[in-house]
Amino acid sequence: MNQVAHASAAELARQAVIEALEHRLAGRAVPEEQLLALGRQLPAFARAWLAHAIGSETSAAELALAMALAVSQAPDELDQLIRFWDAVNTPGIGLPSALRDRLAGHGLSLDARHVDLWGRMSGLPRPSVDSDTPVATAGLPIKPGRLGLVRARARPHLRPAEVYGQQRGERKQQIRDSDQAILPPPSSDCLLASLERMMAAATGQGLAAAEPLVILRYRPGQQYRWHRDYIQPTTPELVEEIRRFGQRVHTVIAYLSADFDGGETEFRDWNLSLRPGAGQCLSFSSVRADGSLAPESIHRGAPVKRGEKWIATLWYRARPLWNRSGLLAS
Repeated sequence: MNQVAHASAAELARQAVIEALEHRLAGRAVPEEQLLALGRQLPAFARAWLAHAIGSETSAAELALAMALAVSQAPDELDQLIRFWDAVNTPGIGLPSALRDRLAGHGLSLDARHVDLWGRMSGLPRPSVDSDTPVATAGLPIKPGRLGLVRARARPHLRPAEVYGQQRGERKQQIRDSDQAILPPPSSDCLLASLERMMAAATGQGLAAAEPLVILRYRPGQQYRWHRDYIQPTTPELVEEIRRFGQRVHTVIAYLSADFDGGETEFRDWNLSLRPGAGQCLSFSSVRADGSLAPESIHRGAPVKRGEKWIATLWYRARPLWNRSGLLAS
C-alpha cells in the first residue's frame, strides 16, 4: 500500500511539473511562492522539481530554489546526489548573497555541502567541440562505479526497442533488437537527470533542445544496424513533427558499461570504429554546417559478442523543446 501511495504521489508531482511548464509556455509562469507551497504540501513535488531543474535548461537561481526546497522536504535525495557528483571538479562557486537572501525570504537555506553540490551542477564547464572532427569523444565527470546506479534505475523501464517513426505495434527487429528505457522530460529521477546534465556539458551541448534520454541494453548477438539519426519525413505526421520541433541534428552517446566484447560504434563513410570506455561519450552531427542532412553520418552499433553493452543516448533537435525549460519566468 505504501508503494502504491508513493507511486501515486510521484505521478501527481510529475503532473504538477508538466502543468507548471504548460503555464510558462502560455506566458503565465506559476509564481515561485506557489511552487514552494506545493513542495511543502507534497514532498514528492520537491523531488520532482529538483529532478527537472537538474535535467533542463534551468537558471542557476531556480536550481538553488528547487534544491533548497528538496533539502527541507526530501533530504535523502540530496545525500545520494552528493555522492553521485563527487567526481566533478569545478572552481569554488559560492552562493551569491542576493540568492542566499532570496532563499532566506522563503525560510530556506543551503548548507556548505549543498552549496558545493549546487556549484558543481551549475558550474559544469561546456568545452567547445572541434567542428572539423566528425566524431568527438569526451569523458563524463563521474566515477565509473556510479554508472551501476544508472543501470539499476533504468532496468525496470526496459522494453523491446523500436525504431523512431514506426507505427504502433510494428516491430523492426531487423534494424535494432536491443532493450531500451525511454525517460521523457520532465525527469522524475535526480540521478538520471544528473546523467543528462553531465552528457550535455561534457560534449558542449545544452539541454534545451534535447529529446528524452534513452538508455539501451544490448546482449550477445544484439545490434543496431546501419542507420542515420536524422528524421526522414516519410509520413505526414513526421513532416509536421519536423515543422514543429525541428530536425534531429546532433547525437551524444554515453557508454555505461565496460564488461563486454564487440559492440563498437562504427561509422562507415568516416572509416571509424570506436569503443569508448565506461563513462566516455561520443558526439557527432547528423547535419552539415549549412544545415543540410548529412548521409555520411551513417553508423551502426556492431553486434555484442559477450556481456551486456549499456549506453545512454541524447538526440538534439534544431530548436528548443518546451519541456526542457525551467518552471519560473526568465
